[in-house]
Amino acid sequence: MPGAKVLPDEPTTVNARAEVPGRVLRRLREPSRFLGPVLVLAGLQVLVALLFSWPAAGSTPHGVPVAVAGPAGVADAAAQSLEAGRKGSLAVSRLPDLAAARAAVLDRRVYGALVIETDGLRLVLASAASPTVAADLLQAVDAIQARSLGTYLQVEDLAPNPRRDRRGEAPAAALLAVLITSVAGGVVIHRSYRTARRRCGALVTLSVLGAVGSIAVLHGLFGALGGPVMAETGVLALLTLAVSGATVAFGVVAQGPGLALAAVVMVALGYPVSGATSAPELVPEPWDAVGRLLPPGAGITALRGAAFFGGSGAGAALAVLGAWSALALLVVAGPEAVAALGRRAASAARAQAPRPVTRPAGS
Repeated sequence: MPGAKVLPDEPTTVNARAEVPGRVLRRLREPSRFLGPVLVLAGLQVLVALLFSWPAAGSTPHGVPVAVAGPAGVADAAAQSLEAGRKGSLAVSRLPDLAAARAAVLDRRVYGALVIETDGLRLVLASAASPTVAADLLQAVDAIQARSLGTYLQVEDLAPNPRRDRRGEAPAAALLAVLITSVAGGVVIHRSYRTARRRCGALVTLSVLGAVGSIAVLHGLFGALGGPVMAETGVLALLTLAVSGATVAFGVVAQGPGLALAAVVMVALGYPVSGATSAPELVPEPWDAVGRLLPPGAGITALRGAAFFGGSGAGAALAVLGAWSALALLVVAGPEAVAALGRRAASAARAQAPRPVTRPAGS
């Protein structure tokens, strides 16, 4: 148009040049935003793979308690044969006779006992305590028998695995399922309930209902457990409360990172070092001791004791589960309980404080 003014292009050019560094920075940040979560997930996968495979790959027996019973001279020779080539893998003790050997196995003081009898050898064991250890003991005693030509070997399994679970895999599989669902339940409870009273109530309800349902499947449907139903249910309920309660407690202390840490401690670390698929004495040192102090290791020990040994050997494990449960509930309910006590104390102090006496004017 005639007379119209043409605006110069320079300001637009200057603005475009000024935006270049911003666009460059945004493009540089885009790969980090994309790769950051992916690298974290990949690292977590490597960590979980390491924790699950390392105990199995580095599994070496150390201090497995076994016993030898029989006449002193013959028993000493049999003990030396058992220990030959197994430095530190077995902890061999001496017992007087067959009755003492049976009692030691049923009390879970030893995994098995080799009894020297007049007509041959007798291996007394409990495969339900650990199918892996039972198989290793049978192999070791077979080697002794092979060196003693004509020796008769009799195997006496005092606590066999159930008929429908000959390899004893159900307790370990059940433990992993309980751990995963308990951690998930703890996360849901922490996110869904805001008060300590509701969280504690939800934890107890989840523990009872989950244990009842799990035992109905394991004991009733599959026949994978053989002990008193109430005892097995109590163990699973306490295990669920310990794991889910600890998850909520971690969340109360550290929120999201705490919930993630609970999953790592209870599942990624706790399950591999629990000895559920073998025995605590087959977990690499010193993680075998750590496994006994975590709920997964204590849970599988207590469950096997309740299901196959009438509760023998489960006392320390139940104490560990009880301590985890009590501490978790204390952390979850503690802050609100302290605040409530403070309010009650303040209210009581106000009620006991002397009230000012008001006198009529001019008196």
